[in-house]
Amino acid sequence: MFASLHSYLAYAASVGIIHEFHKLLFPAFLMAGAGGMAHMMKFTQEQISKAKMKPQDDGTDSKGDFLSRMMKMHNENPEKFTDRDMFMTAITNIGAGMVHA
Repeated sequence: MFASLHSYLAYAASVGIIHEFHKLLFPAFLMAGAGGMAHMMKFTQEQISKAKMKPQDDGTDSKGDFLSRMMKMHNENPEKFTDRDMFMTAITNIGAGMVHA
């Protein structure tokens, strides 16, 4: 997983400093092979899909893992916390966790 994230994090750091470069650099990033980003996106979607298949708890365990708590938020109000919101939150959390690992 660490190797897959390297190119994604390098790109994010570059465009995070000067966001105007994103429109210029993103096509080149994709052409160079965004394997790390593709792997991370696939992994994230797989984990969300697995979480959706699991029976949900009754909410009494407030110390659930991050994905369980996120699923609870989505199930309580799917219009407010959409599938896209879940994906973006999870993928950002993975990236943030890898930076601090």
